[in-house]
Amino acid sequence: MKPSLNEDENGRSDNGRGLQRISVSIPQETFEMLEELVADGGYDNRSKAVADLITQAAVNLREEHGDKIMAGTITIIYDQSRRGVADRLARTKSLNIREVISSFQVLLFENKMLETILVQGKPPVLKRIKENFASIKGVAFARLTLTQTVIPPLHQPEGGPQLD
Repeated sequence: MKPSLNEDENGRSDNGRGLQRISVSIPQETFEMLEELVADGGYDNRSKAVADLITQAAVNLREEHGDKIMAGTITIIYDQSRRGVADRLARTKSLNIREVISSFQVLLFENKMLETILVQGKPPVLKRIKENFASIKGVAFARLTLTQTVIPPLHQPEGGPQLD
C-alpha cells in the first residue's frame, strides 16, 4: 500500500509540517519537571519544550566536539574610558575577520559599554576569540553563546572556491 501524502513509508503522519511524532517513556519525577518547565517556561505544549531541550542538547554537543560551523554571539562589557581598550577590541575583531560578522554597542552607564559581536565558525576557534576579548584589560565580562547555524555559511568547504 502506498503511503498517503502526509505519511512516510511506515504510515507515520507528519501533519504536512515536517514534524515527526515519537513516544517517550520517562520517570514520574522527570514528567513532573517537564510539566513545570512547560508551565513556567512559556511553552505552548510539551512537544515544544522537548524539541527545545533536544535542540539545546545537540547545540551543546556540537559545541563540545566542535568540527561543524556554528553561529553565535560574543557578548562583552568593557570600560570605554580605559586607555587603548577600544583599539585592542577593534584589532581583535580585525584579526578574526573570517569569523566576525558584525557587532553593535550600547552605552550602559557612565563609561560601561555592552557590545554584542555576531560570529560564525568552528566552536574551538570561537572560544579562542572569546578568550582573546576576555584577556583585554578593561573587559569586565565576556561570554560566548552558540546556536545552530542560522545564517548562510561564510566559510567554504576545504578545497572549495575561496571568496575574494
